[in-house]
Amino acid sequence: MSALFPPSNNSSEQQNNNNNNSSNNYNKVQTLRSLHIDYVHDIAFDHYGRRIATCSGDRTVKVWDLSDDGEWTFRPGTGSEWSAHRGSVCRLSWAHPEFGQLLATCGTDHAVSVWEEREGSGLSLIGGDTSSMLNPTSYS
Repeated sequence: MSALFPPSNNSSEQQNNNNNNSSNNYNKVQTLRSLHIDYVHDIAFDHYGRRIATCSGDRTVKVWDLSDDGEWTFRPGTGSEWSAHRGSVCRLSWAHPEFGQLLATCGTDHAVSVWEEREGSGLSLIGGDTSSMLNPTSYS
């Protein structure tokens, strides 16, 4: 579970203990500066909750990683930021990991793109469709 959410429990005894000790209910919360130069339109966690992707009106996508000490980090120049569309990037969604490290994006340029992360080469475009503007949905 990521550091942004409280630990889940189903036991009523544990819930009662948590109510009595509310300071231990939540892990550390970190506020992230987006580093985008326009509004952030969407944010998506990967399947494991260890990566966040953000997209913006500045036409870029940025990927953040959760470090071992629970801090969200962004490393410019490592392939974790790229210009994804000719217009604003409206939505994004991670695919299930059984398909690889895939990230789908759609933008106001009427394009839907699928990006794949490969070892040593960062993210690369593997598919796109500019024939129509779609209302994006999340992968399950």
